[in-house]
Amino acid sequence: MTNIYYNKVFILCAFLCAISFSSAQNYDGPGGVGSDADNRFWFDANTINQADGTSVNTWNNQGGNTNGFTQTTGSDQPLLNLTGPNNQSELNFDGTNDFFDLANNSDLNSGGPWNERSFVLVFTTGSEVSSRQVLYEEGGAIRGFNIYIEGGDLFFSGYNQPNDGIGSPWGLPNIEQISTTTSITPSTSYILTVIYEQDGGDNTSGTINGYLNNSNFDT
Repeated sequence: MTNIYYNKVFILCAFLCAISFSSAQNYDGPGGVGSDADNRFWFDANTINQADGTSVNTWNNQGGNTNGFTQTTGSDQPLLNLTGPNNQSELNFDGTNDFFDLANNSDLNSGGPWNERSFVLVFTTGSEVSSRQVLYEEGGAIRGFNIYIEGGDLFFSGYNQPNDGIGSPWGLPNIEQISTTTSITPSTSYILTVIYEQDGGDNTSGTINGYLNNSNFDT
């Protein structure tokens, strides 16, 4: 299961790219990057057709995959704000366990392995950034990706615990997690881009690059 859920964080619009971009010249994706089909998961709050201040239980995918976010529990549904920063629509996650689920999908977490993955999130932090606030999570108990805020920092982490293939587990003995980290401030809007890429497709080496507002903060 994949979750996108926020504790005291506002999401302006988000798009998640589960596969690398193709070389097609049809640039109708978010910000002119790739096409709808190339970007397998693309979520834009401006496409939610509801009244201001109402609870949102479905966030449709604008990308090439048909699966979208859902949340059937009314008390855990975020609220739509039609007049966010730059007059863009946003979803308000108020910190009371608001979250969205995305069903297991071969484009995202039940297929692979993938040599390349790209993630982009547009969000505004709340009034405090000290407590752990999970923005995105996929995977399970033994391997996965997550993006979260804690202690004034923003983290993108990958973990792989079982020793079941070349390059596994990640890192040194007893260290199963790798991450990119940068500091952030309260009540601030950010564009986070994370690019995961293997070198040569041999599953033995590669990089995770983190960019915040187009500036590379860690590799």
